[in-house]
Amino acid sequence: MSVPRLAAMELGKLLRRGRTYIGPLGMLAILIPTVIGLKYGGIEGEFTGFIGGGNISVIGSPVNASFIARVVLPPTVFLFMPLFVSLVAGDQISGEAADGTLRTLLARPVDRFRLLLAKYLVALTYAVCLPVFLAVSAYLLGWAVFGQGGLVSYGGGIKYFGMAEGIQRLLIAYASAAVYLLSVTSLAFLFSVFVTSSLFPVGATLICLLTFGSMGEIPYFHAVKPCLFTSYADLFQRVFDIPLDPRVFARGAAALLIYCAACFALASFVFVRKDILT
Repeated sequence: MSVPRLAAMELGKLLRRGRTYIGPLGMLAILIPTVIGLKYGGIEGEFTGFIGGGNISVIGSPVNASFIARVVLPPTVFLFMPLFVSLVAGDQISGEAADGTLRTLLARPVDRFRLLLAKYLVALTYAVCLPVFLAVSAYLLGWAVFGQGGLVSYGGGIKYFGMAEGIQRLLIAYASAAVYLLSVTSLAFLFSVFVTSSLFPVGATLICLLTFGSMGEIPYFHAVKPCLFTSYADLFQRVFDIPLDPRVFARGAAALLIYCAACFALASFVFVRKDILT
């Protein structure tokens, strides 16, 4: 059976699982209260909170569709989206092993590597679709409630981008976040090959996120920081620097994609040689 047919079959399985929809629902659970708070709360107080305090006076409203899409990005990328993609990726192999269906599936004339590749591609697709869903939902909901306009960004000072440039930078930011999520997905997928518990890959991935993130902040590990994929978690934040340096994103994306390839290569090495007993 070809990889596209296997991937279509695995995608159908994914769409029938309830945990697949935890991610989109979680994104809406973050987005909707944010919009409500900015709509009915004091704009000046809310905006001051987003930029980290200070005495500011707001004339008019900086809140629009672009601002909403910018505001919801940091908390979801740093905390929620890694959890949601780990739930899906960590279930690809271990979930079927736990259910006892993996052995039955491999009893058919199916090439193990092709099957693993199809499952991996489905997991990566989910990791890309989640930030796309957030971007579209945030912008459309922000547009419906606040309208369109230029982007007021924060972090390292307050910056303003015209509407066209603001949308362009948001697209690059969400694309950068998606590449980071691919690495998180690859790690959770790798863990799923070793175990028969769907929860273990999620927990192990989150522990790696916390451990590598902490190591990156300790001066002793400065030499290995570029090798830690968590060092590129904030790559999307650099999109709003002035001037924009494309080399930063090229290096970061290359490092993350190499990490993805290494994880899948190790997962393939283990899976094609593994005795499937359940």
